Amino acid sequence: MSRTSLALLLAVTACGGLDEVDFTRSASVTIPAGPAGVPPATIGGFSPVDLGGEAALREQGIDPGDIDSAHPRRLRLEVKQGSDLQTWLHDVVLMARAEGLPDVVVAEKHDIELLPDGTRVVDLDVHSDVDLKRYLVGQSPTLGIEATGTPPSEDTTVEITATVRVDVNVSGLLR
Repeated sequence: MSRTSLALLLAVTACGGLDEVDFTRSASVTIPAGPAGVPPATIGGFSPVDLGGEAALREQGIDPGDIDSAHPRRLRLEVKQGSDLQTWLHDVVLMARAEGLPDVVVAEKHDIELLPDGTRVVDLDVHSDVDLKRYLVGQSPTLGIEATGTPPSEDTTVEITATVRVDVNVSGLLR
Protein backbone atom coordinates (compact mmCIF):
# COMPACT_ATOMS: atom_id res chain seq x y z
CA MET A 1 0.00 0.00 0.00
CA SER A 2 1.39 3.41 -0.92
CA ARG A 3 2.02 6.10 1.69
CA THR A 4 -0.70 8.28 0.19
CA SER A 5 -3.25 5.45 0.32
CA LEU A 6 -2.26 4.62 3.88
CA ALA A 7 -2.50 8.27 4.97
CA LEU A 8 -5.92 8.62 3.34
CA LEU A 9 -7.12 5.36 4.92
CA LEU A 10 -5.93 6.45 8.37
CA ALA A 11 -7.50 9.91 8.00
CA VAL A 12 -10.87 8.52 6.96
CA THR A 13 -10.78 5.85 9.66
CA ALA A 14 -9.98 8.44 12.32
CA CYS A 15 -13.04 10.41 11.19
CA GLY A 16 -15.20 7.31 11.56
CA GLY A 17 -16.26 7.31 7.90
CA LEU A 18 -14.63 4.20 6.51
CA ASP A 19 -15.70 1.70 9.13
CA GLU A 20 -19.42 2.55 8.95
CA VAL A 21 -21.43 1.74 5.86
CA ASP A 22 -25.14 2.38 5.37
CA PHE A 23 -26.81 -0.67 3.82
CA THR A 24 -30.19 0.19 2.28
CA ARG A 25 -32.91 -2.10 0.96
CA SER A 26 -36.34 -1.14 -0.39
CA ALA A 27 -39.46 -2.96 -1.46
CA SER A 28 -42.83 -1.85 -2.81
CA VAL A 29 -46.07 -3.53 -1.85
CA THR A 30 -49.62 -2.88 -2.99
CA ILE A 31 -52.29 -3.11 -0.33
CA PRO A 32 -55.62 -4.01 -1.95
CA ALA A 33 -58.64 -1.77 -1.39
CA GLY A 34 -61.33 -3.03 0.90
CA PRO A 35 -64.84 -2.22 2.00
CA ALA A 36 -65.43 0.95 4.02
CA GLY A 37 -66.62 0.83 7.61
CA VAL A 38 -64.95 -2.41 8.67
CA PRO A 39 -63.48 -2.48 12.19
CA PRO A 40 -59.68 -2.18 12.55
CA ALA A 41 -57.89 -5.50 12.16
CA THR A 42 -54.71 -6.99 10.78
CA ILE A 43 -54.03 -5.69 7.28
CA GLY A 44 -52.88 -8.25 4.76
CA GLY A 45 -50.81 -7.56 1.68
CA PHE A 46 -47.54 -6.57 3.33
CA SER A 47 -44.93 -8.95 2.01
CA PRO A 48 -41.56 -9.12 3.80
CA VAL A 49 -38.64 -6.95 2.69
CA ASP A 50 -35.88 -9.23 1.41
CA LEU A 51 -32.58 -8.14 2.97
CA GLY A 52 -30.66 -10.13 0.36
CA GLY A 53 -28.22 -11.83 2.71
CA GLU A 54 -24.51 -12.10 2.02
CA ALA A 55 -24.94 -11.53 -1.73
CA ALA A 56 -26.57 -8.13 -1.15
CA LEU A 57 -23.85 -7.17 1.31
CA ARG A 58 -21.14 -8.09 -1.20
CA GLU A 59 -22.93 -6.05 -3.90
CA GLN A 60 -22.48 -3.01 -1.68
CA GLY A 61 -18.82 -3.81 -1.10
CA ILE A 62 -19.28 -5.28 2.39
CA ASP A 63 -17.50 -8.53 3.21
CA PRO A 64 -19.89 -10.37 5.58
CA GLY A 65 -16.90 -11.70 7.54
CA ASP A 66 -15.77 -8.15 8.33
CA ILE A 67 -19.03 -7.04 9.98
CA ASP A 68 -18.63 -6.12 13.64
CA SER A 69 -22.25 -5.07 14.15
CA ALA A 70 -25.27 -3.76 12.27
CA HIS A 71 -27.93 -1.48 13.72
CA PRO A 72 -31.14 -0.17 12.18
CA ARG A 73 -30.80 3.50 11.34
CA ARG A 74 -33.99 4.43 9.50
CA LEU A 75 -37.16 2.67 8.43
CA ARG A 76 -39.63 4.59 6.32
CA LEU A 77 -43.02 3.99 4.72
CA GLU A 78 -43.96 6.15 1.75
CA VAL A 79 -47.18 6.05 -0.26
CA LYS A 80 -46.29 6.05 -3.95
CA GLN A 81 -49.87 5.77 -5.17
CA GLY A 82 -53.23 5.60 -3.42
CA SER A 83 -54.63 6.55 -0.03
CA ASP A 84 -52.84 8.66 2.56
CA LEU A 85 -51.43 6.59 5.42
CA GLN A 86 -53.49 8.15 8.24
CA THR A 87 -56.74 7.15 6.48
CA TRP A 88 -56.20 3.41 6.81
CA LEU A 89 -53.05 2.47 8.77
CA HIS A 90 -53.09 2.46 12.59
CA ASP A 91 -50.00 0.56 13.74
CA VAL A 92 -47.04 -1.05 12.02
CA VAL A 93 -44.23 -3.21 13.44
CA LEU A 94 -41.17 -4.39 11.47
CA MET A 95 -39.28 -7.47 12.65
CA ALA A 96 -35.96 -8.91 11.51
CA ARG A 97 -36.26 -12.57 10.62
CA ALA A 98 -33.84 -15.25 9.48
CA GLU A 99 -33.99 -19.03 9.54
CA GLY A 100 -33.11 -20.42 12.97
CA LEU A 101 -33.18 -17.02 14.72
CA PRO A 102 -35.93 -15.53 16.86
CA ASP A 103 -37.90 -12.62 15.41
CA VAL A 104 -36.73 -9.28 16.80
CA VAL A 105 -38.61 -5.97 16.62
CA VAL A 106 -36.56 -3.44 14.66
CA ALA A 107 -38.99 -0.51 14.31
CA GLU A 108 -42.59 0.42 14.96
CA LYS A 109 -45.07 3.25 14.76
CA HIS A 110 -48.38 3.47 16.55
CA ASP A 111 -51.43 5.75 16.26
CA ILE A 112 -50.71 6.59 12.62
CA GLU A 113 -54.41 7.39 12.18
CA LEU A 114 -53.85 10.42 14.45
CA LEU A 115 -51.25 11.98 12.12
CA PRO A 116 -52.23 15.04 10.05
CA ASP A 117 -54.36 14.69 6.93
CA GLY A 118 -52.29 14.07 3.84
CA THR A 119 -49.60 11.99 5.57
CA ARG A 120 -47.83 10.02 2.84
CA VAL A 121 -44.46 9.45 4.52
CA VAL A 122 -43.83 8.04 8.00
CA ASP A 123 -40.47 7.38 9.65
CA LEU A 124 -40.86 4.56 12.13
CA ASP A 125 -39.48 4.63 15.67
CA VAL A 126 -36.26 2.62 15.30
CA HIS A 127 -34.87 0.28 17.95
CA SER A 128 -31.26 1.27 17.29
CA ASP A 129 -29.96 -0.95 20.12
CA VAL A 130 -30.85 -4.10 18.15
CA ASP A 131 -27.81 -5.73 16.52
CA LEU A 132 -28.81 -7.18 13.15
CA LYS A 133 -25.47 -8.77 12.25
CA ARG A 134 -26.72 -12.35 12.73
CA TYR A 135 -29.81 -11.57 10.63
CA LEU A 136 -27.94 -9.92 7.74
CA VAL A 137 -25.57 -12.88 7.36
CA GLY A 138 -28.19 -15.50 8.27
CA GLN A 139 -30.26 -17.70 5.96
CA SER A 140 -33.14 -15.93 4.17
CA PRO A 141 -33.00 -12.61 6.06
CA THR A 142 -36.11 -10.43 5.81
CA LEU A 143 -37.98 -7.67 7.54
CA GLY A 144 -41.44 -8.97 8.36
CA ILE A 145 -44.26 -6.45 8.58
CA GLU A 146 -47.29 -6.61 10.83
CA ALA A 147 -49.88 -3.88 10.39
CA THR A 148 -53.30 -3.05 11.78
CA GLY A 149 -55.92 -0.66 10.53
CA THR A 150 -58.70 -0.73 7.96
CA PRO A 151 -58.26 -1.53 4.27
CA PRO A 152 -57.49 1.56 2.16
CA SER A 153 -60.30 2.96 -0.01
CA GLU A 154 -58.24 2.30 -3.15
CA ASP A 155 -55.36 0.01 -4.03
CA THR A 156 -52.37 1.67 -2.34
CA THR A 157 -48.71 1.16 -3.20
CA VAL A 158 -46.29 1.70 -0.31
CA GLU A 159 -42.51 1.72 -0.57
CA ILE A 160 -40.70 0.44 2.52
CA THR A 161 -37.08 1.53 2.87
CA ALA A 162 -34.74 0.16 5.54
CA THR A 163 -31.31 1.61 6.22
CA VAL A 164 -28.94 -0.33 8.45
CA ARG A 165 -25.62 1.09 9.69
CA VAL A 166 -23.04 -1.66 9.31
CA ASP A 167 -19.85 -1.36 11.36
CA VAL A 168 -17.04 -3.01 9.43
CA ASN A 169 -13.72 -4.14 10.86
CA VAL A 170 -11.03 -2.39 8.79
CA SER A 171 -8.01 -3.56 10.80
CA GLY A 172 -7.03 -6.00 8.02
CA LEU A 173 -6.60 -3.07 5.63
CA LEU A 174 -4.00 -1.46 7.86
CA ARG A 175 -1.49 -4.30 7.63
